[in-house]
Amino acid sequence: MGLVQVNTTTISSGTASSLTIDGIDSDDIYVVVGSGLHIAVDTAYLYVRVTKDVGGTTTAQSSAEYDFACREYTTSGSFGNFSYEDRINMYFGNSPLGNGTGENSNIYYTLYNFNNSSEYSYMTVSENVFNSTDSSSHGAQGGFSYRVNEAHNGISIIGDATTLNGGTLTLYKVV
Repeated sequence: MGLVQVNTTTISSGTASSLTIDGIDSDDIYVVVGSGLHIAVDTAYLYVRVTKDVGGTTTAQSSAEYDFACREYTTSGSFGNFSYEDRINMYFGNSPLGNGTGENSNIYYTLYNFNNSSEYSYMTVSENVFNSTDSSSHGAQGGFSYRVNEAHNGISIIGDATTLNGGTLTLYKVV
């Protein structure tokens, strides 16, 4: 198994409301790697939505069809399970992020059925969040589905009551 890079998008400064990566155009499995995702407002949230082409524009989908479940791990030794159904998005690690130096989030998502208009799009989720200091970490491992039979071309990371001021998303095709 190998990876072929399809697309990369970066925010290095400014205040973007979202960071979107697209380029899914086949029924292959894809991987999205995100690094250094940083927000402008302390203790705000980031969330994920699938995207699709709407009249030539990649558009995040907000129907209440998102289901996800994850196991949360923390450096404090506490663990927890969380799951949600019929949501309009999937929140990162079920936790707010900080905006100080060294506070950021990283993701590794494996995407399945995204180009298939006859199946639900779903992905496995691996995330970590550094809060307070770069040695204070927690993360989540789990899964996510968007229960609409339609083709999707990517994902969008969106700020909830915040903007993004740093980070990179890279889309790979599994070959």
